[in-house]
Amino acid sequence: MSKKKHRHKPSGGQPARSVSFYGPVLQNIRQHARRSPHAEICGVLIGRQGDGATTVTGSVPGEGAAQGGAHVTFTQEAWVRIHEEKDRKYSGQAIVGWYHSHPGFGVFLSDHDTFIHENFFSDPGSLAWVYDPHSDEEGCFGWNGGDVCRLERYGVVSEVSREASPKPEPAHPMPGHIPRPKPRLDFAFLRSRRVLRALLLGAAAILLALLVGLGLRALQHSSLFERLRHDRRPDPVKPTAVKDAKGSSEKAAERVNAAPSRQTSTDTTGDTVQPEHAADKERGGDEP
Repeated sequence: MSKKKHRHKPSGGQPARSVSFYGPVLQNIRQHARRSPHAEICGVLIGRQGDGATTVTGSVPGEGAAQGGAHVTFTQEAWVRIHEEKDRKYSGQAIVGWYHSHPGFGVFLSDHDTFIHENFFSDPGSLAWVYDPHSDEEGCFGWNGGDVCRLERYGVVSEVSREASPKPEPAHPMPGHIPRPKPRLDFAFLRSRRVLRALLLGAAAILLALLVGLGLRALQHSSLFERLRHDRRPDPVKPTAVKDAKGSSEKAAERVNAAPSRQTSTDTTGDTVQPEHAADKERGGDEP
């Protein structure tokens, strides 16, 4: 890895302009540089200039820049992307400087860095921010007279202090009233695939049981079910049929009881004579 040569003055004093950065801007620059620990990255600073002050409110990364281990260059493609992003996110604001990283070799401006600042950021209020992601060292550079030097002082505006509209004050509770926290439903457990699968299986089982129950109920009220139930039911015995069967049995019993009185008789000749003709035969026997 080639070493960069220092060109800026180590102590150039403080310019007449005041410089301030929004805190999130510096955080974005650090994150951008940490994603490339072995090659330089670059981007531009967005903000406002006026009344002897430069305020940095945003940044746009130099996507498409020519990167190397010890150098970085803004290409035509990088400038096109930068202006598109600036117009989309920071409409009405201006480019007030640039930033780049020095991975592992400190905070300074090399000859190449000074060339970029003198030719692309020549406005008296333009700034250059350098950050080393290996040591977390960082510094700000700007114009002082005709030279580019490191600034000894700059401000960092926090997120809270730069809010334009104040937050509404909370309503004061009435005396003796204790506010209760509002209950909140937590559905984080639904993110588990196992729990979600169990819930789906349970819902499917309930739905299947309902469908089976409805099917059985519909079958009970259908004509086919009524016909099957009627065929299995035994036929009721009518009272008249019982009475007729009883009368038939009584007549059969009377006939059995009267049968012995009509016994057959046998005459002396050995012929069998029916009972109703026995008396006639005897009379015939008396006659000569």
